Formats: sequence, structure tokens, C-alpha cells
Amino acid sequence: MTALDDVSVSLITLNEEHNLRDCLDSVTWAGEIVVVDSFSSDRTVEIAKEYTDKVYQRRWTGINDQRNFALSKATRPWVLCIDADERVSPELRDEIGRVLASPDGPVCGYMVPRLNYYFGRWMKHGGWYPNLRLRLFRRDRCRFGDNDPHDLVLLDGPTKTLRGDLLHYSFESFEDQIERTNRYSEERAQVMYRKGVRLVVPRMIASPLANFVKAYMLQLGLLDGRQGFIAAVMSSFHAFLKYAKLYELLHSPHKERPE
Repeated sequence: MTALDDVSVSLITLNEEHNLRDCLDSVTWAGEIVVVDSFSSDRTVEIAKEYTDKVYQRRWTGINDQRNFALSKATRPWVLCIDADERVSPELRDEIGRVLASPDGPVCGYMVPRLNYYFGRWMKHGGWYPNLRLRLFRRDRCRFGDNDPHDLVLLDGPTKTLRGDLLHYSFESFEDQIERTNRYSEERAQVMYRKGVRLVVPRMIASPLANFVKAYMLQLGLLDGRQGFIAAVMSSFHAFLKYAKLYELLHSPHKERPE
């Protein structure tokens, strides 16, 4: 038995056969792997069952609710939450083993730096790194929140930051990025609508420009070459799109509004 046996790795999946094997190969050291799948139509479930018998299928009910279900199926004291397009680097694995072997008193969670691979380049600027995420935490002190299109980790206790990288293979293609930008901006617009955001047009103009200047100039995205420029443009486009969709929700009589 090692400290790594105290870790449950938690994933939620949908049609991830192209990513899943490399992801799971990077966490075979864990004491347990839990996969919750939203009825994939490819070989995702088949591949997952090669690595663990804790594979569950459940209809999609939102990212945080799905994460909470996966958390409820974990049995080890610590949970490492990752996605199928991520890989745990050997450095991060070894660091997890060290910190769990020598517990630091009240620490209940660890922030993990995420290193993003973007169209042939590891991104070190433009707000892409260290891209800290709370991914390792005590199972009994954490839950996921709701009413948000992204992960919302609610931890009862202090955190520290690890140094080993979680490797993230961001997008398969530019088409993939555009599709996700479209989806995420739609979800974000609905959240803003529910929160009562109404002053849209000025933000539709100012926010894209501010996002580009911040990413490309202030956060030195220009040092990441062509990829840094593309990333800054896409950040600007996402900012525009979410406000444009909010405008549509507010002014289109035919647009279905969120509850």
C-alpha cells in the first residue's frame, strides 16, 4: 500500500474513445478509478471497463450534478477529478504521492497547474498558464455547486498549490474550438440572463476588446507566437458571442428563455 492507493480518480465522459485510453493510462497508479458516462455512442464505456469495474451510465443532468454523482461513487479518502482530454504528468503523480504520504494538517485540497496544448504549442502566456484548478481534495470535505456551465468546486477547508502539471489537450481542431465556444457562450448567456444582467450593448462592444488586449498584451500572449494571437482572438470572440446571445434572449420574441 502506498499513499496513492488513497486516491479515487473521477471522470465524467461522453464519446471520448479518442482520448480516454491515454487519460486512463496516466492514472493507473490510483487506488480506484470511477467513470460516469452519459450514454456514449462510441467505445468509451468499453475502454473504461478495461481499467475499472466502477463504470456507470447516467443521463446528463449538468456538469456539477454529474460530478457529484461520480463523487458519491468514490470510496477513497482523496479524489482527483480530471477530464478525458487531460493527462496526469509523472511529476504530478509523484508529487501527489509525496504530499499524501506526509499530510499537511488541515489542508483539504490542492490546486493543480494545468498546462494547455494548443495547436502544436504548450501555452505559457496569455492567461493560459498556470491555469490553476482545484482538482485534488478530500472526499468528505467537498461537493460541486450548481447553476454554472463550468465546474464549481465547493471545499470546506484550506488549500495549497502543487507544482506538477496536469496536461490538457485543449482542442482536437479549430472546428472543435468553435463548436465549444458556441456551446459555452450559450450556457453563459443563459446564466447571465437568470442573474439579471441587462446592460448588454456597451459590454458587447467593450468586453471583446478588453479580452484581446488583456490576453495578447498584458498577459503576454504575443510570446506564444501565432497560437497566442489565435487564442487572444478566440477569447475576444467568446466575449462578444455571450453578450450577443444574451441580447438575443432579451430582445427576440421567438427565443426560448431559460427558467
